[in-house]
Formats: sequence, structure tokens, C-alpha cells
Amino acid sequence: MWGTRRIRLTISLATLALASLVTWIISAESSPLYNYFIFNVGIRNAWGQINMIPYLLSALVGGHSGNVLVALVAFAAQWLFIGWLVSLAFSGLFGGRERL
Repeated sequence: MWGTRRIRLTISLATLALASLVTWIISAESSPLYNYFIFNVGIRNAWGQINMIPYLLSALVGGHSGNVLVALVAFAAQWLFIGWLVSLAFSGLFGGRERL
């Protein structure tokens, strides 16, 4: 049973790390692809739409300028939840019928 939880936690954390890496690649000035995404905004806009909820929560809590800590916590919570859903899908496909 602990093995299943460990796998789900690992998948959730890997999803969060991947989402953080994609965010850095798309939006950070230190990214090697920064100049590409300045002129090709389709992927950048789509990623912004996927991550709209954390930024809306940040604006609600922090006012017009937002609150960075709330945005980061909401971003992490969103992607950990998505990773947990992915781990449930994989456990349903490959892992058998264990309890949540």
C-alpha cells in the first residue's frame, strides 16, 4: 500500500517539476527560447490559459498586482492535483484495483 502512495506522490511531484520547467522555458528571460516565444505567442498564451486559476486567485487575494506567494502555492496545488489524477489513470491502466 505504501508503494502505491509513493508512486502517486512521485508522479505528482514529477508533474509539478515538468510544469515548472515548461513555465520557465516559456516565460523566463533567462530561458534559451525566450526570444522565440516573444514573437510566437500561441503556446505562451495557451499555457497562460491553463494556469489562469492560480493567477486569478493571486489577484483576488493580493489586489490588482497579485500576490506571488499565493500564485506559487496555487500553481503547485493545481499541478500536484493534475499529477495525482494522472497517477490515478496510470494505476487504473497498469496497477490493478487498489484503493485510493
